[in-house]
Amino acid sequence: MSFNSDSLFLIRQLFYQGSFQAAINETSPLPSSLSNLEDRLKHVYSLRSHLALGLPAPAPPSEPLDNYPELRAAQAFAAYRAGEDKEGAVESLRDIVLEIEGDEDVARVAGIVKTLAAGVFWQEGETEEALSTLGAGTGVRDLECVALLMQIYLSLSRTDLARAEYQRAKFWAEDAPLLQITEGWLGLATGGEGYQQAYYVFDEIASLPSANNATTLVSKAVAHATQGHWDEAEADLNEALVIDSNNANALANSIAVATHAGKSADAFVSRLEAVAPEHPLLVDLKAKSDAFDAAAAKFAVASA
Repeated sequence: MSFNSDSLFLIRQLFYQGSFQAAINETSPLPSSLSNLEDRLKHVYSLRSHLALGLPAPAPPSEPLDNYPELRAAQAFAAYRAGEDKEGAVESLRDIVLEIEGDEDVARVAGIVKTLAAGVFWQEGETEEALSTLGAGTGVRDLECVALLMQIYLSLSRTDLARAEYQRAKFWAEDAPLLQITEGWLGLATGGEGYQQAYYVFDEIASLPSANNATTLVSKAVAHATQGHWDEAEADLNEALVIDSNNANALANSIAVATHAGKSADAFVSRLEAVAPEHPLLVDLKAKSDAFDAAAAKFAVASA
C-alpha cells in the first residue's frame, strides 16, 4: 500500500507509533465526500484510532458504501470489536476479502482490507485463515500485512518465519517506520543481542515528539525489562500510565515489573481487572490459580 499524500503519510505514521489521539486530530474534521481515496482512508484510520483508544467508533459516512470495500471492512471490524453480531461481522469480512480478490480496481486498498479481516480471523482463533488472507509465503508487498503476519508468527513462537517476512520486506521497504517497529518486535522475541536492538528501536521512536505515547513507552519498558533494567522499566511504565491511566498493557507490564522487583502488584491487578477483565494476563493468572486450587484440594486434610 503506497500513497503519496503528506497528510495521509503522517496519519498512518501516527497510527503505527500508537499516537492514536494525534491521528484522530489529523483526520478531523472527517471529509464528507467519499469520492477521493485519501478521504476514505482518513475515515478508516480515524475509526481504527478511536477503537485503539477504547472510544466508540465515529458515525459511519452517510453516503452508501457499496463501492468502497475498505470502508465496509472498517465498519465490520468496528461491529466485531463492539460485540455487535460478531458472527455476522466475520462473515461480512470473508465476503469482502473474496470480493476484492483479483480486482485491480481496488488493489490499492486490498492490503488494509486484508489486515482488518485477518485481525478478526486471528481473534476468532482462525489462525490459518488469517495467514492465508494476509498472503503468507507469497512475498506480499504490503507493510500492514507483513506486520500482522509477523505478529501472528511471533505468537506461535515461529521467529524464523517472522524473520523471513521481515528480511523480504527490507528489500522494498527498508526505511519504512512500520518495518522498523517490527524489527523491535523481532528483537524482543529473539532474545540475546536482540533485546538491546529492540531497545534502540523503541528508544529512537520514543524520542520523536509525535511518539510520546503510552504504546511506545510500554514497548521501551519491555525492552528495558528483558535486560533486567527494572528501575528504568518501572519509570517508563509510570510515565505511560500518566499519559493513559487505563492503558491495559501498561498495567499488565507494571504487574510483571513489580513482581520481578519484589514489590506488591495488587493495585495494578485491581486496576487491570477494572479496565480489561479479559486481558490475557488476567486470564492466565486465573487459570494458574484454579490449577493450584485444584491441586491443593487433593491434599486437603479432612476435618474430623
